[in-house]
Amino acid sequence: MSRLVMPTRILVVGSGGREHALAWKFGAEPGVNEIVGAPGSDAMAAEPRVRRVAGLDPLDPAAVVTLARERAVELVVIGPEAPLAAGVADALVGAGIPVFGPTADAARIETSKAFCHEIAEAAGVPMARAATFDSAPPAIAHARAEAARSGNGVVVKADGLAAGKGVVVCENGAITSGFSTVMSGRTRAGWARIRPSGICPTRTSSTSSPPFIARSLPSLRAVARRFGGSSMPVSC
Repeated sequence: MSRLVMPTRILVVGSGGREHALAWKFGAEPGVNEIVGAPGSDAMAAEPRVRRVAGLDPLDPAAVVTLARERAVELVVIGPEAPLAAGVADALVGAGIPVFGPTADAARIETSKAFCHEIAEAAGVPMARAATFDSAPPAIAHARAEAARSGNGVVVKADGLAAGKGVVVCENGAITSGFSTVMSGRTRAGWARIRPSGICPTRTSSTSSPPFIARSLPSLRAVARRFGGSSMPVSC
């Protein structure tokens, strides 16, 4: 078994709170001399050992590879989903640069709700009934039929990255307006397919543990606002 070696220079791709937390934690690790945040944020740059490269386009695989080589980083950590979908991890792997983050194909389980559902079905994981459409009229007809069958509303999802705004929970009488809410962001977000599905009320939590250590960390639960800037409940 090869011996794990702590990298001394780490590139964190992204600029949000997730990436800030990663940069803060990496900077506190013994042996780490420099964290490069790209494009980073002013808050990230204020952390010890963090250097910001504000001009980087995180969706440009070639630019990320170039920066990693220029800074001689020993590990690249990709925080957001969009760079993964853009193939940044693939480019880094091709350049022989260690990266924490899945390839574009593997990231489809996060970037495509339709693909995620297909994988779950193939693995026998129970999920709500769902279908995928390329236009609104047949999707609305399907959603109304599904709502009538179940007696509940439906969940309308954008099949693609929508910055947490691509899912709307529609009550029985608000299916058309729910589709309008989701469709309003389709051109801006760049996705084309929509996916109505049934509703499965449940509570969820996540449990994780550090690598190679059989010790459970406290459970985590994500909580979103019930009304996310619209007249209907929004599910993330």
